Amino acid sequence: MHSFSSRVVIITGGGAGIGRAAALKFATQGDQVIVTGRRPDPLHALAEEHRNIGFVIADAGNPEDAARTVREVTGIKSDETARIPLGRRGRPDDVAEWITSLASSGAAWMTGQVITADGGLSVA
Repeated sequence: MHSFSSRVVIITGGGAGIGRAAALKFATQGDQVIVTGRRPDPLHALAEEHRNIGFVIADAGNPEDAARTVREVTGIKSDETARIPLGRRGRPDDVAEWITSLASSGAAWMTGQVITADGGLSVA
């Protein structure tokens, strides 16, 4: 297992989903993590979950735009799920393991790759 104990991992949009899962994975490995996001409550909760996690709150923007975006995203997720060969959308932990593995010293020889973790959506 690698260690970034003398470095800092910065994760943008880490209050939920893949960013949150990756932050926790890095933190439990001993890495120092700074997470950014727009929603204070999830960021506070994440920082309380592990001592190696700090956060920065970004500008939340217009709340009406956020509500519209949630409706749009819900529709997109539903349409996408119907097309995924594995029959479900990915969970954050499905991708967090890849993120931390590729950031480790064990992947030092890997360069310039495109890794698709989409349950087969891109080939459906």
